[in-house]
Amino acid sequence: MIKEKHSITSFFPSIRNGAAICGSVLIGLLSLGEIASAQPFSAPQGPPSIDQKITLLEAQTAKAPKAIPPRNRLAAAYIQKGRETGDAASFQRAERLLDHTLIDAPADRTSLGLRGWVALFKHEFKEAAVWGEKARKAQPKISFYYGVLSDAYLEMGDYPKAIDAAQKMLDLKPDQGAYSRAAHLRSLHGDIEGAISLWQSAIRAGSPHSENTAWCQVELGDGYFNFGKL
Repeated sequence: MIKEKHSITSFFPSIRNGAAICGSVLIGLLSLGEIASAQPFSAPQGPPSIDQKITLLEAQTAKAPKAIPPRNRLAAAYIQKGRETGDAASFQRAERLLDHTLIDAPADRTSLGLRGWVALFKHEFKEAAVWGEKARKAQPKISFYYGVLSDAYLEMGDYPKAIDAAQKMLDLKPDQGAYSRAAHLRSLHGDIEGAISLWQSAIRAGSPHSENTAWCQVELGDGYFNFGKL
C-alpha cells in the first residue's frame, strides 16, 4: 500500500485523465545508489571533484578494460560532468563508452539504464524510454530506471506513465531523485505548496554531488517565489 505522504498519483487526477501540461525534464537527479561507487579517495579536504573522480575511474578502466562495472562508473561520472558543465563532449564520451560496453554485454542492466540517461540529455526521449524499459525488465527493483522512464514519458506527453514511474521510484527508494520528481509533478499540477514540501525533502535527502542539491535549492526558491513567500 502506498503511504499518503509518499503518494503522487492520488494528487493528480487531471494529469491521469490526460490534461495537457508541459515541463522540463529532470535529467540528472537519478537514484544511482545501486551503481557501485568507485574506491574512495583519501583527500583530506572534502570530497573529490568530478574531475578527480573521472581521472581515477579512467585509470581503473585502463587497468581492467574488460571489466564492466568500472566502465559504468566512468560513464556515470562523464554524465555528471556534462550535467555540471553543460559540455556536450562529456555526454558523447559516456555514449561511446556505453555503446562499446553494450556490444560486449548487451544485457547489462546498468549500462542500459545509463544509456537511457544519456538519451534524455540528447532529447531523444523515445529512445530513452526504450533503454529504460529494457533495464527495468532486467531488474525491476532498481529505482534509477524508473527515473529515466518518468522523465522520458513526461517529455513525450504520456503523463500517466510518467507519474506511475515516478511513484514506483518513490516507493522503491525515497531519495533526492525520487522526491525531486514528485515535487516537479506537483508543481506542474499547480500544487506549489506540496511541491515546496517535496523539494525540502529532496534537499534533506542529499546527494553525493553538491550540484544536484544546489539545483534542488534553486527549485525550492522558485517555489517560494511562486507561492508568494519572498
